[in-house]
Amino acid sequence: VFVSHVQFYDSPDYNPVWVLQDTEMMNRPNILLQDISLGKYEILDPKSHEAVEYWNGNYPEFPAQGIAFRPDGGRIYCVTHSLHSTSGELEVHAGSGAWDKIGISAGNFNARIGSLNLDSHVPKSIVPSPDGSKVYIPCSASNKVLTVDVTIDSSLVITDELNVGISPWGCAITPDGTKLYVTNKGSNNVSVINPTTNNVVDSIQVGTEPWGIAL
Repeated sequence: VFVSHVQFYDSPDYNPVWVLQDTEMMNRPNILLQDISLGKYEILDPKSHEAVEYWNGNYPEFPAQGIAFRPDGGRIYCVTHSLHSTSGELEVHAGSGAWDKIGISAGNFNARIGSLNLDSHVPKSIVPSPDGSKVYIPCSASNKVLTVDVTIDSSLVITDELNVGISPWGCAITPDGTKLYVTNKGSNNVSVINPTTNNVVDSIQVGTEPWGIAL
């Protein structure tokens, strides 16, 4: 989508053309970095090998604990919670070349276009389903993995809550979406979940306080 902004009698420098959700942006396998203490988030571009800051300050409201791209790259999801309370949230951010309605540049996924209150859950990480229609969120306070339908940005809905181990933390999903793995920091094990039936099919004992996990 291309959007032109024209002001009569101005030089061409004041008449930009913005590109919204171009195919390259949506499909690039970018790498996300986060600094919880500074509230700063960066994207590492594998083409230019540069780190480009895409938001900080009041985006998001609380420190981001987990962050992930939708598989096609068109959205960024992050889960946040306060360090001093159980306030928490799931946020949806979209990238574009325009500005959002409150005047903050959305050129690098600054625009928050959806959110879901997760107070009392304390979300710790997030992973999207391969088709991009859902996200899975381990929550350390409620000892659950939440399944959230993210089909509509402005209407995020919790569709399932699954009890797992104590203080679930990290998560990873197989490329075909048939198995979800969640580390339980408090019970020293990894839960193996079938997302289709939403049940725990296995539990793997590991070392002390497992945290992150990757496939």
